[in-house]
Amino acid sequence: MYCIVYEFGVLGMEDDIRRIMLASRVPGAALYVVDQGQVVLERGFGETGKGTGDLVTTRTVFEAASLTKPIFACLVLKLSANGLLDLDRPIADYLQENEICADQRYKRITPRHVLCHSGGFQNWRREEPLKIHFTPGTAFKYSGEGYVYLQRALESLTGEPLERTVKRSVLDPLALTDSSMIWSTAVGTMLSNSFSENGDCKEPQPLGEANAAYSLYTSLQDYAHFVMGFLNPVNSLLKPESLLGMLTPQVSVATHLGWSLGWGVIESSTQQHSFWHWGDNGNFKSFVWFDPVGRSALLMFTNSANGLIMAHAVARHMGIEGSKAFSDFLCPLYQSQLLPRK
Repeated sequence: MYCIVYEFGVLGMEDDIRRIMLASRVPGAALYVVDQGQVVLERGFGETGKGTGDLVTTRTVFEAASLTKPIFACLVLKLSANGLLDLDRPIADYLQENEICADQRYKRITPRHVLCHSGGFQNWRREEPLKIHFTPGTAFKYSGEGYVYLQRALESLTGEPLERTVKRSVLDPLALTDSSMIWSTAVGTMLSNSFSENGDCKEPQPLGEANAAYSLYTSLQDYAHFVMGFLNPVNSLLKPESLLGMLTPQVSVATHLGWSLGWGVIESSTQQHSFWHWGDNGNFKSFVWFDPVGRSALLMFTNSANGLIMAHAVARHMGIEGSKAFSDFLCPLYQSQLLPRK
């Protein structure tokens, strides 16, 4: 069990966050902190870049980037519990399409493999052909391509685009009114501008097509409501068995680090694991960590390419277990470019 103890109180926490923002060169951020089930901080800091005096609030919209993946995983688990698809049946069984990969092992990839990144696809193919790097289910390789592959199967099964299914089955039941899988005029009104590493302000380009790996637009208020369903299961969108399945480690990533169905896992010998994910759409960066047993959490959305530097610094400053996600996964991934600035 983990709890956040902050000796200087909320005002001291806010002052420290402002100091870390300045050192990290992050113009705007929204943070949500939960300690033993109590929300101790929920507020925006800094500016959106949309005009003088336009400040970040808890309802400012950000590109969630890969924090889309847990939302999509929740959808898949909900539809699986309703009998639409089997988590352990090959995705190829649900799709009537041409060969997508020369390596026929792709026909063994299941929804479970995709959600815990053990399918074997590369993250993004770019100009390369789709490849499989190992037999599905035997190792870990983070893959957006896998999520898109499962998305196509889901759209085939439901007969509608992903954004409609997500809205009807996840966003609307949880009353996540600031959130959308695609750009809209309403999203554009609430969406923050973003900032490069050097502080250049840019207006985001609309994401007009839903992508299970990265296209969610959301606010701190909305995503916090989603995460609180894991701290208070009575408020969860999922049935108890599906919630347990989503929070069960499926594949090993490194020592004491694994992946569940949608979340990274910081593993504990007592089985009291904590969970995390990050988002990176270039100039929008975000980080989420939560401990269901200790009922503690840290959520952070930023409008800056430097956002993960800030997130790492805040996690280390608060002393939360989520800092292990940086030391054991994100810093190696980004080649140590996320070390907090003094």
